[in-house]
Amino acid sequence: MNGSVPLNTTQSGTTYSLKDPAVTNLSCQDASTRATFSSSDNVWGNGNGTSKETGCVDALYVAQKQHAMLSSWLGRNGANGSGGAWPIRVGLNQQSAYYDGTQVQIGKNTAGRWISSLDVVGHELGHGIDDRTPGGISKGRHEDHVQRDAAEDLQLLVREVPGADAAGGQEPDPGSCTQFNAVKAARNTVSLPAQSGEPTC
Repeated sequence: MNGSVPLNTTQSGTTYSLKDPAVTNLSCQDASTRATFSSSDNVWGNGNGTSKETGCVDALYVAQKQHAMLSSWLGRNGANGSGGAWPIRVGLNQQSAYYDGTQVQIGKNTAGRWISSLDVVGHELGHGIDDRTPGGISKGRHEDHVQRDAAEDLQLLVREVPGADAAGGQEPDPGSCTQFNAVKAARNTVSLPAQSGEPTC
């Protein structure tokens, strides 16, 4: 929601869709219909945070930046380790977001804006990376919620700078609480120590 960002989309005839042409299963959809957003002009969103399409632009941008980071930094072949990821679905009618092994669902804040920021989407995709990594801490230990969230948030901090876009995209700010304050109860493990001088979310 902060300017324009570049996206890799899929074209079929005269129709474009919010589906990555190279990353298996990576698309952004309306959570209500599970339909991938499509367009005739490859121009997406309206800058309004309450628009699901705008939320999808942010979410797909984050996922594509993360995919590039995983490849260049770690030599990893996609979030799932085999060249793919999961559909991201914007429109969860809750102040939350989650990964369940098949998808990432993105909810909204108390102002009705979709929480598809780098912080939230990167965190949820981080659960998927951990889930699909041999020896990952999620394997068979789903009760370790705090430990899993800590691992995803550490991944998030290293994603902040590569996810920033000089053209006006989401800016790196690991101390930002803008969207998290609205979902504090659901995301209470996302915080930075007060002694760091950063706000506690």
